[in-house]
Amino acid sequence: MFRQFYEGDNGKNIPAHMAQFPDALKTNETLAQYKTLGDMGQALLDKDGKVREYETKIKDAVFIPGENAKPEEVSAFYERLGRPKTEADYKFDPVDLPKDKDGKPLMQINDELSKSFLKLAHENGLTNKQAAASFKLYNDHMINTFRAQQEATIKELQASAVALKTEWGDKFDANREIVRRGYLEFGGEEFQTLLDSATLADGTKLGNHPLFMKTFLKIGSSMLDDTAHDGDVDYKKADDGFFNYDKSPKLSTTK
Repeated sequence: MFRQFYEGDNGKNIPAHMAQFPDALKTNETLAQYKTLGDMGQALLDKDGKVREYETKIKDAVFIPGENAKPEEVSAFYERLGRPKTEADYKFDPVDLPKDKDGKPLMQINDELSKSFLKLAHENGLTNKQAAASFKLYNDHMINTFRAQQEATIKELQASAVALKTEWGDKFDANREIVRRGYLEFGGEEFQTLLDSATLADGTKLGNHPLFMKTFLKIGSSMLDDTAHDGDVDYKKADDGFFNYDKSPKLSTTK
């Protein structure tokens, strides 16, 4: 192409500076595209600046390891992307667990599962931000599932309490006294104290659970004479807290 271009016009278009080059360069097409040495010098400076710019970028570049990369090369790649050096270096925000009315957590973090997650996150190169987002997603799902179950349990107990009051009708207080006597006869005062103090997750006392009430009505009735069976018994009026599910503590939703 060089010869076709320059020999065709008897060399009139050949840049004068080409004559200064060694014979091996006098027909170089790349050099011949510059009309003057000044043009060639400026182009050289421009390209040199680009080269230096690319060298800086390459120096800071992160190269994806190949399939046969060594473990240390893969590890270095993950760290360049922002992965903590060790599993212990991951830092997450505290988990806001549901709490009871006394501020005690109703759930617990599974430490073994958390350790397994951190190990998996580190092995797969997750950054702290990525791992924290995944950890939060899982915990939020578990907490929301727990809260939904608790709400369903509360509604179920409320419905059971209403059904039991309807079923027992005007014998409710008498039956309650029989239940109380059943508690005392079956396990004594310590058992009664346990039932009065043990609290279910929804805040209901164990001794006030409808299923317990119906079960111990049968037990208590079997221990009393015929008079007690007829409800002719010295009973106490049901206290205000009995079956008061509306006052069961709500799960904490504070964020």
